[in-house]
Amino acid sequence: RRITSRGGSLVWLHGNKPYLRGGDFLLRQARGEHPKQLNYSRALGGKDLKPYGLLAEPDVNHFQLEPDDCVVLLGSDGLWDCVSPQDACELAWNAHLRGQSPASVLVEHAVRRMPAAGVRDNVTAVAVLLQAR
Repeated sequence: RRITSRGGSLVWLHGNKPYLRGGDFLLRQARGEHPKQLNYSRALGGKDLKPYGLLAEPDVNHFQLEPDDCVVLLGSDGLWDCVSPQDACELAWNAHLRGQSPASVLVEHAVRRMPAAGVRDNVTAVAVLLQAR
């Protein structure tokens, strides 16, 4: 609502992903220019879209770790578009038990799954091991 109330738009492209466009996008495109449109997840630095309501304020979540939690995973959309949170935890923990890098195993697994998932993206994963089970 914030974007559209300021004249911008949200369009669904490339595998039904949301992209932000400035209100002058189609006009500039018709003039032969190449105006910017940004995937929503990458939009924090899109200075051309700030007049159209783009904010650089991240969502922040707090959660309480429980005694039986053993791993915390951080990942980009390239990971989460291909791997469920439960599967990612199991993959990371099993990689740790085999002496492998949990983050590397997650990235490799996501990249292998991309064609079947209809995803083409980069993947970032961070695994923080908290304790042994």
